[in-house]
Amino acid sequence: MHANSAHLNRGILLRSQGRNEQAIDEFRLHLLEFPDDPIGHINLSLTLTDLKNYDAARSHAQQAIGIVPELAISHYALAFCDARSGRLAEAMRGIDEAIRLDAYDPDFFSLRSSIHFQKSRWNETLADANAGLEIDPEHVGCLNLRAQALVMSKDRSAAAATLGKALERHPEDATLHANTGWAALERGEPRQAMEHFREALRLEPNLDWARRGIVESMKARSFIYRIFLRWLFTMMKLPPRAQIAIVFGGLIAVSFAAQLTDSHPGLAPFIWPVILLYLAFAVLTWTAEPTFNLLLSLNRFGRLALSDSERREAYFFGACAAVSLGLLTWILTSGNRALLEVGAAPAILSLIAIVAVLKTPPVRPRLIILAGVVVWAGLNIYVATQVIEIKNVVLITKDGAAARQWVTPLFLGIQILSQYFAVRDRRGG
Repeated sequence: MHANSAHLNRGILLRSQGRNEQAIDEFRLHLLEFPDDPIGHINLSLTLTDLKNYDAARSHAQQAIGIVPELAISHYALAFCDARSGRLAEAMRGIDEAIRLDAYDPDFFSLRSSIHFQKSRWNETLADANAGLEIDPEHVGCLNLRAQALVMSKDRSAAAATLGKALERHPEDATLHANTGWAALERGEPRQAMEHFREALRLEPNLDWARRGIVESMKARSFIYRIFLRWLFTMMKLPPRAQIAIVFGGLIAVSFAAQLTDSHPGLAPFIWPVILLYLAFAVLTWTAEPTFNLLLSLNRFGRLALSDSERREAYFFGACAAVSLGLLTWILTSGNRALLEVGAAPAILSLIAIVAVLKTPPVRPRLIILAGVVVWAGLNIYVATQVIEIKNVVLITKDGAAARQWVTPLFLGIQILSQYFAVRDRRGG
């Protein structure tokens, strides 16, 4: 079915040692001798996927399928590439075909379990992880995914037991230590989590999953951030549509309540405290992560834990927050009722708008959110120019009132889009 050569064997050995660039050279030399060898194409595809060269990886996996369509591992290689590059629907079709051809490879079930996990399908994640463990009870990938699925389905004790047994069998596995750390963090035990993250980084210094855990553990020393983290974990356990619905529903409810106070002034003393409490919670929820990243960036040890992009975003948020808080202070102390009515809320909400830009995955989606924020800010400025106070009565022009009606829907749209892009990014597509 396939040709063997010294180049192929050396390439496989180099890939097992993490020397992917050198492995690629060996696989290519092998394919120069045996261009129709599916195993050579498969190994080259898997290695290129590890290096995030997805287009080339897909090409070689497809060539392997074209040479021997009934070879299950060819379909696995294509599915592996698609899963890593965020093409989850294609990845699921590929791994289903691989399992149809060979239902006794735990790696196949591990990959399908991971695809379900990215789609927030906890029951399916657990089922495939268990199926893989029936074939190989010590399969590290399936053990990790079983534990992650149990954490997300709120079965903490079973997750801890799975991770504990897995670490006994594989004490040198960095990903297992990282997942154990995240499970401890979810339980509200940042010190224990930190120990596992440090061990994971000792075993694999470039493991970003563990580095991010170190950052979250440092921030979780604060009681306020632990509240935010608990909320974040709770939201992550919900289906993506439910996450978006909660954000959308809360903002709609606050908007409706604010309008209700205009038509029923007598309810204002009861409604406004609730609105302000919600806004405080919303601002804390949306700004906790960049705020604590900013605090970490001011600490010489915390600065080392943050990535370059996290530090840049923290400094940018800090600058914007200083401007927003300065503007809010000026509005509150100006004594101008018209300015207070139209300017105080946007000054606060601008922090959430800024975070919406920062939390949105890069390039095109982020530019869409940024454009929305610019339009929203411009609309608020225009409304402010259309409001005056005459004899203690706040008046707004007809054009200003018309423009003001679009302020809240636009803000809601920005948050919903940002949440959608963030959820889509976590799911991988």
